[in-house]
Amino acid sequence: GSGRPERGEVSSDDPDFSDGTATVDGKQADYRFAAVEATTSAGITLTVHAGAPLAAEQEAVNTVRGAMLTGLPLLLAVVAGVTWLVTRRALRPVEGIRREMAAITASEDLARRVPEPDSRDEIARLARTTNETLTVLEASVERQRRFVADASHELRSPIASLRTQLEVAEAHPELLDLPGAVADTVRLQVLAADLLLLARLDAGEKPGAARIEAGALVREEVSQRTGDRIPVTVEVAE
Repeated sequence: GSGRPERGEVSSDDPDFSDGTATVDGKQADYRFAAVEATTSAGITLTVHAGAPLAAEQEAVNTVRGAMLTGLPLLLAVVAGVTWLVTRRALRPVEGIRREMAAITASEDLARRVPEPDSRDEIARLARTTNETLTVLEASVERQRRFVADASHELRSPIASLRTQLEVAEAHPELLDLPGAVADTVRLQVLAADLLLLARLDAGEKPGAARIEAGALVREEVSQRTGDRIPVTVEVAE
C-alpha cells in the first residue's frame, strides 16, 4: 500500500472485501464487507468497516436462474422447430428430384427429366447434372434400339434364304445349292462383322486408320447384288 493516510484523509489503497453474516435489527443475513483505513484530524488511524446486504443480489441471481430454467427449454424447442422448417424447405427440391427419379425408374421412360430449381446452389447443379446423365443414358439406349432393329432387318433375308436352301436340300438332296448356301453363310458373316462395327461406332469408338482398295471394295459389293433386272458390271483400271 501507500502507507498510512494523512490526517483527515482516507487511505488510497483498495479496500479489503470479505463476505460474512451480520445481525441487524434482530435479523441475520449475508453481507459483503469492505474495510479501509482512515486517519482522524487528531492523527489517530482507524479501520472503517462497511457492509451491504447481499439479499438483493441473491434475489436477482435466483430470478435469472429461474427464468433460464423455464425459458431455456422453450427457446431450444423454438430453435429446433425453426431449424426443422428451414431444413425441410431447403431439401424440398431434393425430395422432388428423388421422387421423379423413382418415377423414371418405375416407368423406364428416359425421356422424363427431374425438376431444376431456379436457384444457383448445389441442389440446382445436382438437378442439371442428373438431367445431363439422363440425356446421355437415353441416347445410349436409343442407339442400342437402332442397332437391334438394323440387325434384325439386315439378317432376316440371308437367314431366310439359307433356311429355304437347307429345307429344300433336306427334302431333295440332289437339288442342294451348295455354292448358294456358302454364299449366304459368307454374307451372314459379313453382316455380323458390319453390325459389330456399327455397334462400336455407335458406342463412340473411333475406327483406326487403314488404306482400302476402292476397286476391290466395289467388286465385292457388286458381287453381293443378286436378282437385279439389269446386270451391273465393274471395270476397274489396275
